[in-house]
Amino acid sequence: MNAPATLPPPGTPAKAGAARYRYWGWALLVAAAWGVVAWWGDDLGAWLARRFPRVLAAVGAGKVPDAAAFASGRLRDAVALGALALGTVWGALGLLGKGLGRRHEPFGRVIWVAVALVVLGNAAAWLAGQRALFWLALQARGHENQAAFRAKERLLGEIRQRPRLAVVGSSQANTQFREESFNAALGGEAWMVDLHFPGSTVADVFFVTERFGPGEVEAFIYYASPLSFASRELTTARDLLRPSDLAELHRLGVWRELPGRVARYTALGLAMPLFQYRGPWINAFTGTPALPGGARGGERKPLQGGDFSEFQQRAFVRMLERVAAKGQRLVVIAGRYRPSLEARDDPAFRRQYAAFLETACARWPGVKLVWQDELLPQNEADYRDGTHVTEEAGERFTRRFVEKWKEWHAP
Repeated sequence: MNAPATLPPPGTPAKAGAARYRYWGWALLVAAAWGVVAWWGDDLGAWLARRFPRVLAAVGAGKVPDAAAFASGRLRDAVALGALALGTVWGALGLLGKGLGRRHEPFGRVIWVAVALVVLGNAAAWLAGQRALFWLALQARGHENQAAFRAKERLLGEIRQRPRLAVVGSSQANTQFREESFNAALGGEAWMVDLHFPGSTVADVFFVTERFGPGEVEAFIYYASPLSFASRELTTARDLLRPSDLAELHRLGVWRELPGRVARYTALGLAMPLFQYRGPWINAFTGTPALPGGARGGERKPLQGGDFSEFQQRAFVRMLERVAAKGQRLVVIAGRYRPSLEARDDPAFRRQYAAFLETACARWPGVKLVWQDELLPQNEADYRDGTHVTEEAGERFTRRFVEKWKEWHAP
């Protein structure tokens, strides 16, 4: 009598072969999707733009002028992220099999496998971060500042055939400028992208401008709040720095200005994207955005003459030098905040601020300094809190800026 057939035990070649077939099945599926998107991606994007205009408008938030291009771009992102996820899982399983697949494995091998897994995870995170869809997905549970900035940064490259203007600064810049209104008025001549980051100091803005060459941004519009000159350190840019920023970090003496723990966190983020992206991760899993130190509202002490930071002055001058060297333009708007709060500040601070901006901006032909009151004075009723204006005031300010922009660029 024949013995009954039995299944092979776990870990046998039969089980390993089945796993390989499953992996190659997924790989073929991704390859097929890539082929479809490569051949018909633009057509699919146009169909999606016609079929789901409101959904695309909500997801894209008006950051790109062409909804079809936005849709086809996200299809390409989805396939690329799928391929990356498949490769990462395959690589991780292979490493785990080598490090944990046998008993009594040498401890040194386990350590090397752990290091390789960390390297693999950070490489995968960096590659995923090159795709706008990755950052949009991390905001599924709510807005997060770093994810929003990086998504807009990636989408900027999809804007074609028109000059691109980038609004930079703190959250004050965001409330003063309504990019949708600007683009509705001048979308055929120029396209504005809001790249503000709440809580930014001058040094933070400098490192933001360093991320973009003249082929990506023709002109920066910097709403220079006096408050951004009162900090003595880097704040929001700590989680946006790249290894290519190390020379400028040294030149400005950033490491001397940062407290010890903050400096260690900054250095760790430079080396490990997984750590640098911790704010978006936390928001994605908990729905709780991480706010930089300067982004929270509330009362503040009046500014004194001694608060005008030499560190921020160095960063401002270096920003002007670098923007000029790259052949870009910079419009500096000398900003204000609620008049009743300004009245509490030491007049010496305002005098230092005004004199410094006049002297620094006059040295560079591609830099235009504009005082806010020259554009549109704002009174107490225009502010909804100490520093941020209402939507109506922002609309009026944007319309006035459009008028001035047309004057500056009249033939």
